[in-house]
Amino acid sequence: MVLYLPSTLFLGHHAHALQLDESVTDSVGPGDDLKRFAYLRSLLGPPSTGEEQPRPGPSVGVPPRVRQMYVALLCKVDPTGVTPSLRYFSLADDFLQWDDTLRTCEVEEVLDVVIWALNWQAILKPRLRRSGRLARGCQ
Repeated sequence: MVLYLPSTLFLGHHAHALQLDESVTDSVGPGDDLKRFAYLRSLLGPPSTGEEQPRPGPSVGVPPRVRQMYVALLCKVDPTGVTPSLRYFSLADDFLQWDDTLRTCEVEEVLDVVIWALNWQAILKPRLRRSGRLARGCQ
């Protein structure tokens, strides 16, 4: 039997999410950012194209501090993956503290993401909310 690690982690994650995520991310050594990133990506990142069981969104059981840690690692390890991840996070409204996220991206000099996020928050997010209200009103 072959287990696909990200799917397995996601499915079994919710029972002990707060304790597990805090202890795992804290127990990985300070020089092991790649290991920490890989673990957090399996919980929070968009599904890979080969995933057998696509996830409906990022794991909401992950504490906000750990979510922000993932964004910081994402900016360092995979700057081109930040925008797709933030788009994926937008599926779960208020998943991130956007001010902290933008500050992190700015410090890490992933400025195209800052511009995208500001545009998304100012233009697209209100439209999506409005269209959602309109759709509910038509039911």
